Amino acid sequence: MEQLPGFARHEELEGLLELQALGDDRFHSERLDGNQNGRVFGGQLLAHAVTAAMVAAPGRHLSSLRLGFLQGALGGAPLHWQAHTLQQGARYTTRHLRATQGERVIADAQVTLQEPAQGFEHADPAPLGVAAPSTLPTLADLEARIEAATGVPYAMQMRPFLDVRLVDADRFLLQSGPVPQLQYWIKARDTLPAAAAVHSAALAYLSDFWLNYASLVSHIAVQGARDRVYVSSLNHALWCYAPCRADDWLLFDVTSPIAADGRGLAWARIHTADGRLVACAAQEMVCLVKNP
Repeated sequence: MEQLPGFARHEELEGLLELQALGDDRFHSERLDGNQNGRVFGGQLLAHAVTAAMVAAPGRHLSSLRLGFLQGALGGAPLHWQAHTLQQGARYTTRHLRATQGERVIADAQVTLQEPAQGFEHADPAPLGVAAPSTLPTLADLEARIEAATGVPYAMQMRPFLDVRLVDADRFLLQSGPVPQLQYWIKARDTLPAAAAVHSAALAYLSDFWLNYASLVSHIAVQGARDRVYVSSLNHALWCYAPCRADDWLLFDVTSPIAADGRGLAWARIHTADGRLVACAAQEMVCLVKNP
C-alpha cells in the first residue's frame, strides 16, 4: 500500500477506534486512517462517534448511528470531537457528536444507546447459497488475478488488519455485473477486547468499508473504477439489533435501489456466520463520472 501524505500505516484496528478524553465531553485523535482520496476514512469517523457516545452510558448498547460527512478530514492534524447529551431517559440515551479540524466542521452525528428490551421479534433470514469465507479468495488473491488479466498491479488490500472475502468476485471484478448488489464477508484479523463498546465501534468502522460499491457494480468493473469515477460518502446510518463480534465473520448483503443525480444509495443487511441478522446499514454517496 502506498503511504498517503499525513497518514501513518496502521497494523491493527483497535487503536483506530480509540479517542483521548480531554474533559468537558471533548475528545481528540491523532491516529488517523487515510482513504484512497487522501482523506480520513469515513469508517473511522463512524467509529469515533460511537466511542464518544458510549462514554456517557457505559451500561447501554448501541441502538443507532446517523452521521453526515460534511468535509474531508486531512491527515497530519488532530481530529477533535465535541459531545453533547440530547436525551438521558429511562430506556434511551441520545448524544450529538461533532468532529472538527481547526475551523473546519468534518462530520455531524447523532448516536442513540439503549437498555436491553423485550418485544415482538422477527428477522429476514440470511441469503441462501452464500459460499463460506474460508472457500473464497483473499484480496491478495484477487490482486494477483487482476494483474494477471490486465498486466497492471491493482491494490485492493488497503488495511492489513482486516480480512475481506468477496462473494462471486469474478462476476464484477473485471466487468460490470448484471444487478446492483454485492455480498462480502469481513472481520478484524486480530482478536479484539471483549468489551461491547469496542465491537460496536468496530462494527461502525466495518460498515463503511465497501458499502458504496453496490451502487457501482452494475455500471463499471471494480478494476478501473478508481480512475473513472469519483466516490465520496455523504450520509451513513447504522441500526443494531443484537450484539456481534467484529473479529468474527460478518456477511454484508448489499443492494443499491437507486443511483441518480450524481448520487447512489446502498442498503445492507449484516448477518453473523450462523445466519443471525444483527444490524442494517445505509449509505448515500456522491458518484460522479470523471471526464464523461
